[in-house]
Amino acid sequence: MQTGWVQDGSVWYYTGTDGAMMTGWQKIDGTWYYLASSGAMMTGWQKLDGTWYYLAPSGAMMTGWQKLGNEWYFLYDSGAMAADTLLPDGCYVDGSGKWLPSAASSAYDKQAAGAASDQSAGSTVSVGNQLADQVFQLVNQERAKEGLRSLKRDDTLDAVAGVRAQEIPIFMDQTHNRPDGSSFSTAFEENGYDNYRIIAENLASGFSTADSVMSGWMGSSGHRKNILNSKITEIGISVNYADGVYYWVQEFGG
Repeated sequence: MQTGWVQDGSVWYYTGTDGAMMTGWQKIDGTWYYLASSGAMMTGWQKLDGTWYYLAPSGAMMTGWQKLGNEWYFLYDSGAMAADTLLPDGCYVDGSGKWLPSAASSAYDKQAAGAASDQSAGSTVSVGNQLADQVFQLVNQERAKEGLRSLKRDDTLDAVAGVRAQEIPIFMDQTHNRPDGSSFSTAFEENGYDNYRIIAENLASGFSTADSVMSGWMGSSGHRKNILNSKITEIGISVNYADGVYYWVQEFGG
């Protein structure tokens, strides 16, 4: 009687201590594997109970960011593939699970830019300002739905957002730290916004319109909580277009 991993031709199986062939999800030596109803160890993309997972060539269930082929995907700690959602690090993955560094089919948002066809620094800034204004309107629309008072647009917070919008193409993660490793709060203090009771920050990348980024933020519990926080009274917004990607920043204060 064989136990443990058993290879039959090119197929691997796992048998328990009693020699019985195992099936389904199995945690073996701290790693999760999926064994088909035939007992065969599965690899590659697998849709199980309506959810996509990626199993390495070794059969191990993968988690976190994975570059598969030429595309990046995010797999939760459960192994489930993220899809059509804004992740805590501000990145957006589409319905097929692919990370979209730019959700636009064109690198430039022609609608927001009007008739502009060039990508000069001046026109890019103008588009960013228009998009920021649209986000501001959408934020207050969402707050109004919940019976919350409108936020005021604050010049100092706009400046903070502008700094962060330049930084996040260099470094952006779910800790909201800056490229030098310091907290995002230091950007508030450096720009003179230091007499506050509460501050918060929302970041995003890979969206090409104000509507799409707001949908992403409102679909994420942490980002939504910031937008609808009753203690927040002011907001600053900035949009930076860098290397074909839009980077979005909301800075909240109160």
